[in-house]
Amino acid sequence: MLDYLRRGRPDTTDRRVFFRISAPARADHAHGRVLSCKVLFWQGRIEVSRPGSHTLRHSCAQRLVDAEFSSR
Repeated sequence: MLDYLRRGRPDTTDRRVFFRISAPARADHAHGRVLSCKVLFWQGRIEVSRPGSHTLRHSCAQRLVDAEFSSR
């Protein structure tokens, strides 16, 4: 995710995170559905046991808890 934000995300002043890959780079309005599809695609390629965006959110949150990251 950090790699995307640093190197893959189009330069824009828009605060939204996800943008279309193809030109023109504009915000992905159906981001929930699109994100779930993208997560399922990539998790399928690396053989995640329970693919889906919930698993991605959970593992991200767990890593933050393990690193004693402040919830504030």
